[in-house]
Amino acid sequence: PNTQIPTVTFDLAAGQAAALGQLFNPGSSYLETIANFCMDDLRQQDLLQWEEGAQAVEENYQNWNITPNSLLITFNDYQVAPHAAGIPEVDVPYGILRPVANPDGLLGRFMQ
Repeated sequence: PNTQIPTVTFDLAAGQAAALGQLFNPGSSYLETIANFCMDDLRQQDLLQWEEGAQAVEENYQNWNITPNSLLITFNDYQVAPHAAGIPEVDVPYGILRPVANPDGLLGRFMQ
């Protein structure tokens, strides 16, 4: 059996689940920004064994949470490392995301 960590971020104002892309300016390179930071961080943690699981494609970044200081990205079993590595997580600081974030979106209130 594999461990899967599904996440849902609910936008209370809109009354629906939020998609990652809604946090960022349309047409921005938000996936590349997130992926580059995550891959570097996972390498520093010695947890990046399979780069394809952290590349800048939407499917790789389905599990995320908004925290007071960062966007927490969680990778499932065997996505970037074997099960024995645990559940890899990366905190992407808002300072990294500020250039691509939608200031009127869900992240805007955390970046002020």
